[in-house]
Amino acid sequence: MQIEYPEVGEKCVTSYNLLNVNEMLARADGYPNPFGASPDSLCVLTVCRLQEVSKGLLRMVEVHRRLLEAGVPHLWHVVGDGPDRALLEQAIRAQGVSTTFKLHGAIENPFPFYKHADICAVLSRYEGLCGVVNEARGLERPVIATRFAGIEEQIEDGVNGLIVEQDLGAICDGLSSLIRDAELRERLARGGYPRELLNDDAKVDALMDMVSAVRGWPATETR
Repeated sequence: MQIEYPEVGEKCVTSYNLLNVNEMLARADGYPNPFGASPDSLCVLTVCRLQEVSKGLLRMVEVHRRLLEAGVPHLWHVVGDGPDRALLEQAIRAQGVSTTFKLHGAIENPFPFYKHADICAVLSRYEGLCGVVNEARGLERPVIATRFAGIEEQIEDGVNGLIVEQDLGAICDGLSSLIRDAELRERLARGGYPRELLNDDAKVDALMDMVSAVRGWPATETR
């Protein structure tokens, strides 16, 4: 990759937002399964703002219907609200999937949903560094994500998640393989996460090292 201003390269430090995974885990524990008693139904979870242009809501419903018609049973749950909820509800009715595609609205504590989901699907048309991917991976959930800016910093395809192209067929194929293959889901769930994203101590250390370099202090010891 070409660096536009190489003379400032050594002066730049990337420090990601703190995640506080321990707090996520604490907020996920001690709550009943929000999906109810359906042990034979695999649950796909999407957490997003209900905005069609960025999140691809209508495409999501189409993927769900196509997989059901292809004999790939699952339930799809969406946590979140937004300006296009009515549009999404209309698509759910039109596609005839009202019993299998569920909207939960805005939820103050989404972490029990993450904990009990079998798959987290992030099928946005565009994102930055996606907070939902951070949360899902912090709770060791397998993630399938479309290829958008930032996702390759978060997911190593086939190691700790699946990255699929911005194409309806590619999304269906990737999600179908993940739904059908329990061993793949388990492997991706345990596939780890980049230290610079997951480890809050490392993020603080990076900032402190930057300050130390400017002020001439000794570098922070790696924790």
